[in-house]
Amino acid sequence: KTLPRSQSEKIHKKIPNSKLIVIERAGHYSPVEKAPEINDHIIDFLKK
Repeated sequence: KTLPRSQSEKIHKKIPNSKLIVIERAGHYSPVEKAPEINDHIIDFLKK
Protein backbone atom coordinates (compact mmCIF):
# COMPACT_ATOMS: atom_id res chain seq x y z
CA LYS A 1 0.00 0.00 0.00
CA THR A 2 1.24 3.46 -0.79
CA LEU A 3 1.46 6.16 1.85
CA PRO A 4 1.61 9.92 1.67
CA ARG A 5 5.24 11.02 1.46
CA SER A 6 4.99 12.78 4.83
CA GLN A 7 3.97 9.54 6.54
CA SER A 8 6.72 7.59 4.81
CA GLU A 9 9.29 10.15 5.96
CA LYS A 10 8.09 9.90 9.58
CA ILE A 11 8.36 6.12 9.52
CA HIS A 12 11.76 6.26 7.83
CA LYS A 13 13.14 8.57 10.53
CA LYS A 14 12.10 6.11 13.26
CA ILE A 15 13.71 3.02 11.71
CA PRO A 16 17.49 2.93 12.17
CA ASN A 17 19.50 2.29 8.99
CA SER A 18 16.38 2.47 6.84
CA LYS A 19 16.38 3.77 3.30
CA LEU A 20 13.45 5.71 1.88
CA ILE A 21 13.07 5.53 -1.87
CA VAL A 22 10.48 7.77 -3.49
CA ILE A 23 9.19 6.73 -6.90
CA GLU A 24 7.92 9.92 -8.51
CA ARG A 25 4.49 9.91 -10.17
CA ALA A 26 3.72 6.40 -8.97
CA GLY A 27 0.31 5.37 -7.73
CA HIS A 28 -1.41 2.20 -6.63
CA TYR A 29 -0.23 0.35 -9.74
CA SER A 30 3.40 1.34 -9.32
CA PRO A 31 4.70 -2.26 -9.53
CA VAL A 32 3.26 -2.32 -13.06
CA GLU A 33 3.65 1.31 -14.09
CA LYS A 34 7.18 1.72 -12.74
CA ALA A 35 8.38 -1.89 -12.86
CA PRO A 36 11.91 -1.29 -14.21
CA GLU A 37 12.69 1.37 -11.60
CA ILE A 38 11.21 -0.63 -8.74
CA ASN A 39 12.93 -3.81 -9.86
CA ASP A 40 16.29 -2.03 -9.87
CA HIS A 41 15.78 -0.98 -6.25
CA ILE A 42 14.71 -4.48 -5.22
CA ILE A 43 17.73 -6.04 -6.93
CA ASP A 44 20.07 -3.55 -5.23
CA PHE A 45 18.50 -4.41 -1.86
CA LEU A 46 18.86 -8.15 -2.43
CA LYS A 47 22.53 -7.78 -3.38
CA LYS A 48 23.35 -6.36 0.07
